Amino acid sequence: MKDINQFTKNNDQSRRFYFFFIYSSLIAHFQPQDLYSEEKGAKMKPKLLDLVRNKIRLRHYSIRTEKTYLDWIRRFILFHNKKHPKDMGAAEEVLGIELPWLNNVRRAKKTERLPVVFSRKEIKAVMANLDGVHWIMGQLLYGAGLRLMECVRLRVKDIDFDYRQITVRDGKGKKDRVTMLPKMIEVPLHQHLEKARIIHEQDLKEGYGEVYLPFGLERKYRQANKEWGWQYVFPVKKRSLDPRSEGTTSMENLFSVP
Repeated sequence: MKDINQFTKNNDQSRRFYFFFIYSSLIAHFQPQDLYSEEKGAKMKPKLLDLVRNKIRLRHYSIRTEKTYLDWIRRFILFHNKKHPKDMGAAEEVLGIELPWLNNVRRAKKTERLPVVFSRKEIKAVMANLDGVHWIMGQLLYGAGLRLMECVRLRVKDIDFDYRQITVRDGKGKKDRVTMLPKMIEVPLHQHLEKARIIHEQDLKEGYGEVYLPFGLERKYRQANKEWGWQYVFPVKKRSLDPRSEGTTSMENLFSVP
């Protein structure tokens, strides 16, 4: 916290710009009636971070973005001695407070750099040091052109062995696309999925086996989160708590659990 405070003191102007965009996009548009929720006939005021979390999920931001925003907002409040943002002044935040436009601000020039591309020899060297699940993932990244998080979030239903293709959902720019399934990983991937399915069926017998569904599909299709097709291709080796729900235990993707 000491390092964070020192950073904040030395970069006060940057800090104001950062929270200007966070609060103006997530909180400033709340109406008075949005600040209260009915519970047992009485009005109950939810906490600030709950409001932010609900707004983020309404916009379908990723769980990583949600954690990052909440973490920085929490640090911001702690830096100001736990003072609620609505009680702060224009020099601190913009929770429903009009600020002058950011005049006299010079944009940093974006440096243009050429991408680094591995040679075939370098790719072979990398793949030679991978095995098991990580080898399959490496082949998908290189052979199918998947980005890292696209590979991690891949669902079973989006792999079509008959057509030898993979459907990438919610990729860059929130767009879907279809790419090829490398022939050399068909058999290893089949074997991997068979092992994962056995674990999933065992989880179901023990009352677990649920997975996160995007865009409110869990409310529309009540049992879909237990279906095999919706499971992650690369699940973790242990059960984890879904950070978006009230303590639901589920099998998240490979990098969901540290």
